[in-house]
Amino acid sequence: MKRLVLLSILMLISNSSIAQGWGQTQKIIASDRELTAEFGYAVAMHGDYAVISARKENDPSVASGAVYVFKNDGNGTWFEVQKLMSPDINANDFFGTSLAMDNQSIIVGARSHDYGGPSSTNTNFLETAGAAYIYEKNNFGTWDFVFKAVAPDRAQFDVFSEAVAISGNYAIIMAPTEDEDENGQNTLNASGSGYVFKRDGNGDWSFMQKLVITNRDVADTIGRDGSVSIDGTTIVIGGPLEDEDENNANQIINSGAVFIFELDGSDNWIQTQKIVASTRVADYRFGNAVDIDGDFMVVGSPRTINFLGGPAYVFKKVNGIWQEIQQLEPSNNDDNRNFGKTVDIEGNRLVVGAYTEELNNFSLAGAAYVFENDGNDSWNQVARIGALDAETSDYFSFGIAISGDYIVGGAYREDEDENGQNPLSEAGSAYIFDVNEPNTIPTLSIVEHTLGSVMKVYPNPTKQILNLDFVAYHEAVKITVNNVLGQQVFFENYTNTNTIQIDIENQPRGMYLVEVNVEGTSTSVLKVMKH
Repeated sequence: MKRLVLLSILMLISNSSIAQGWGQTQKIIASDRELTAEFGYAVAMHGDYAVISARKENDPSVASGAVYVFKNDGNGTWFEVQKLMSPDINANDFFGTSLAMDNQSIIVGARSHDYGGPSSTNTNFLETAGAAYIYEKNNFGTWDFVFKAVAPDRAQFDVFSEAVAISGNYAIIMAPTEDEDENGQNTLNASGSGYVFKRDGNGDWSFMQKLVITNRDVADTIGRDGSVSIDGTTIVIGGPLEDEDENNANQIINSGAVFIFELDGSDNWIQTQKIVASTRVADYRFGNAVDIDGDFMVVGSPRTINFLGGPAYVFKKVNGIWQEIQQLEPSNNDDNRNFGKTVDIEGNRLVVGAYTEELNNFSLAGAAYVFENDGNDSWNQVARIGALDAETSDYFSFGIAISGDYIVGGAYREDEDENGQNPLSEAGSAYIFDVNEPNTIPTLSIVEHTLGSVMKVYPNPTKQILNLDFVAYHEAVKITVNNVLGQQVFFENYTNTNTIQIDIENQPRGMYLVEVNVEGTSTSVLKVMKH
């Protein structure tokens, strides 16, 4: 009866699972990759372009940083077209700590840059004051440096540009450890501030306005870790260390909040709403990651007990007010995943990173989850993605972005080149995923498991061969494969083996249950997709 119930459940979900895409199509690296460059630390994507930072790239000096621009050739292959470097580059700038782009502009944060003078000069030294650099696309499809942004009230250790965002003629740059209010008064250590810059009709950028939150407090550090987003005339700033609720009451330590600013008719940005999660919990750090697109917003809360992360929250703007409409949970129940450390949304799709999740028995390899709006404002998980060459501590999805039919995910601690060779510690890599490519990362592989030893099953989904690796040798292994109707399509006994290959090339596409019986006592039932 247990088997029949399980089969019935799987039959109900098989149709949507068969359509699962978002398979990896490419692994990309920097053309001049080098040791500890951390390529993939931050990523952004818009249309046919993707930008990937290597914040510790060491040319011409240690940890000066660089950003690489990749373009889609129209057939789904992405190739490097340009390397961006700051015009006044220095050691330990960490150029590329943060990244954002739209169809015309790229903005790059260098949180540890020390100089406030005009671009290409090194004057007005203030340690780790920070700077940001804006590049614009020219008629040849390459990107030209046009503006260096610094805070008008810059001070040492403000880390201006730890988070950046850009949309049309506006850019928002965060300084999470800045201390003063919008008038340069009421010092509160590390309360955090945001700075809006505007491009005029002549194409020139200049400082517009300083933003601080209402009821600001010591150590709020708003905008930390990349938690800022802008779309049109709406700015969203995360405050993951905020303690109070939307009414500035009911303190819960580090429960987190998100702050909405909108442009009014007098060309002023004003705070219009403070948002907290419906399930406020200490150290959830709601707002550690935010992204907005139109009337939808996704918010990450990656810190919980054991760093599980989550849920991620989806909000919708209804009659001018942002309302929570759904909490997103990942299908995988890893004990250490940081689900929600990174988020990105475009149209009816969003992606949530879980950069410390275990993947294919590799701890801290990282994974990400893709959700789609079904048209009725219900967001459903459609894929779990990760690197095909995942290894321990790669941190895949520490940077994540989605645009159109593509996702780019950075793994800044990954070591090998695109062919899995030439290891360089933490040189970093990035991975491209296509909605039209079959997904080779299992959403859920093991349905029932009583085996005492570890078993690896890959690839899943598969087009032909399914590999089973038991690690240890077993004297007797029995394999039975059933389709979702309960019909047996494969059966075989194996002796004295630790690896098995099952060929299902001649079976139709769909879902199958693989029952693995070891020594006549221990059993696992695996859910496998055949493409």
